[in-house]
Amino acid sequence: MKNKIVTITAAVGLLAIAGCTVPAPYVSDFNGDSVDITVPLGAPVSSAYEMAAKTCNRAGKSKAELASSKPSGNYGDTEYLFLCLD
Repeated sequence: MKNKIVTITAAVGLLAIAGCTVPAPYVSDFNGDSVDITVPLGAPVSSAYEMAAKTCNRAGKSKAELASSKPSGNYGDTEYLFLCLD
């Protein structure tokens, strides 16, 4: 009986930890004038705007403007194209 309780407690703990992580968006392409940000399913879209602005700023551009979005090749992911503007 004690082994069952330990096993169940461990399984519930692992599920709780696994369920708390939200995948982070990432830069999938950048050429200095535009940046593609891939946002995994479950990640907030606002994080794509923040990441695009930071990436464009590093290239000396003053802002990032959303140009388009499309489904990514990965299930549930969305790719956002931002233009880096002066």
